[in-house]
Amino acid sequence: MTIHLTQMSFYYDEYFHPIFDDVNLSLDLNWKLGLIGRNGRGKTTLLKLIHKLLEPTTGQVHVPVKTELFPYVYDAKGTTLEVVKKCVAPFYEWEDQMHIYEEEMASGNYEHLHTFGEILEKYTDAEGFIMDELIEKEFNLMGLDLNLLEMPYEILSGGEQTKIQIIAMFLKKHRFMLLDEPTNHLDLDGRQTLADYLNQKSGFIVVSHDRAFVDEVVDHILSINKNNIYIEKGCYSSWQSNKDRQDYHEYRVNEKLKREIRNLEEASKRSRKWSSDKEAEKIGSGGDKGYIGARAARLMKRAISFEKRIQKDLEVKKDLLKNVEVTRPIIVKQDALESDLYMEVMHIACGYENNLVIDDLSFTLNRGDRIWIKGKNGSGKTTLLKAIIGDLTLEKGTIHCAEGVKMVYSSQSPRWRDGYLLDRMKEEGIERHWFQMVLNYFDITEAYYDRPIEAFSEGEKKKIDIARSLMGREHILIWDEPLNYVDVTIRKQIEDAIMTYQPTMIFVEHDQYFGEHIATHEIDLSVDS
Repeated sequence: MTIHLTQMSFYYDEYFHPIFDDVNLSLDLNWKLGLIGRNGRGKTTLLKLIHKLLEPTTGQVHVPVKTELFPYVYDAKGTTLEVVKKCVAPFYEWEDQMHIYEEEMASGNYEHLHTFGEILEKYTDAEGFIMDELIEKEFNLMGLDLNLLEMPYEILSGGEQTKIQIIAMFLKKHRFMLLDEPTNHLDLDGRQTLADYLNQKSGFIVVSHDRAFVDEVVDHILSINKNNIYIEKGCYSSWQSNKDRQDYHEYRVNEKLKREIRNLEEASKRSRKWSSDKEAEKIGSGGDKGYIGARAARLMKRAISFEKRIQKDLEVKKDLLKNVEVTRPIIVKQDALESDLYMEVMHIACGYENNLVIDDLSFTLNRGDRIWIKGKNGSGKTTLLKAIIGDLTLEKGTIHCAEGVKMVYSSQSPRWRDGYLLDRMKEEGIERHWFQMVLNYFDITEAYYDRPIEAFSEGEKKKIDIARSLMGREHILIWDEPLNYVDVTIRKQIEDAIMTYQPTMIFVEHDQYFGEHIATHEIDLSVDS
């Protein structure tokens, strides 16, 4: 079976923001398809079109099966087992209804016998009688502790909830899965576990900016480029290698054509000048000398031929480098203190509801340090950051900051999620001119001012949040998973900027490559102090 997009175009009516124009695609449901592209190119929009949350402006999107979209909308109240079962099917409602009808039939009332049979058929088809066992099996495949099933779902870590949502989706029968950034909030072990889990499943579409993860789980790539959409067999690395080769080839051809066009333009100018000079010579000689006129005509003909070749080369040139990504270096400004010692963390303990997730932790932060907070999901990484910025009371120990030190915090969830950019700037007293300069580094132009923030992609919201933290008014950057939803190109720009400007920072990040390249120190909360 195949998903077909036929002459499909889509734009948002409220502010006429075109996303897709006349797209024709066929996607085999047996593919494990990686969907990649820069932030704002329409990856999530495409998943929503396939899932029927959005309708195309023109054209058709034909999907022959029911789909499930991650992140999943669900009722998070109750134990984890209850939440999973409610996600899969209304088992508890069916059980209550069947219990009522069973009691009626036990007393001799068979009025609802047919309805009872219909509910029983649905319950059986959804594997209701063995659902608990199936859930335990999927928990084992995902590397989750079965004790989590009896715990309140809402107290689980973000990574645990992510895994459980994906399990619930795959427990639904006859569904095609659409996974939008499933690696967010997962630690390195969790990402590997999810990759192993997905490798045991059939076709799906996954959006992720984790290159290693995509390499491991997909067999086809759909790339949404600047000027087209392209599908090829293979993984992210093979796609990137092919794209780099194509970009390099087009660059070489483009440079050759530019040189040729310059030479042709100069030759055309010379020929036209010579032709004009011969025409003047013919007139000045007092008559039409045939050989002079003929030579002038030949020179003019040659000039016209040069110009035709120029036009032909320009036509070829127009089709080159359309999908080459142009970036600009990010500038990081950060105030400095007189003291080299910015922060001293001494024997702290903290957690929630008398559950200490951090106990007896000590470290110092000096000017230029970039401390990478590592650890498995639930080990207390975000808890530590909240304690540092003062949002969480310590159970014991102290955090001493140098006099006058200022910190800026970028959380996992972007601070601005609705409203308009200009309004948010005014509320926080941010100077528009300087902030726009910073936003430009992240491809957020003034055109975004007319669009509500809730219409931005998650990656665009995240880039705005990172830009807000780079305004240069603070001494310490506190970043909690800054690269969630952020495309690979911007990740590289951020990494280059940090290595160039050497800011002082404490950060949590599950992108191994990023962490290893920018960190000066590491603190692994999964390891006993």
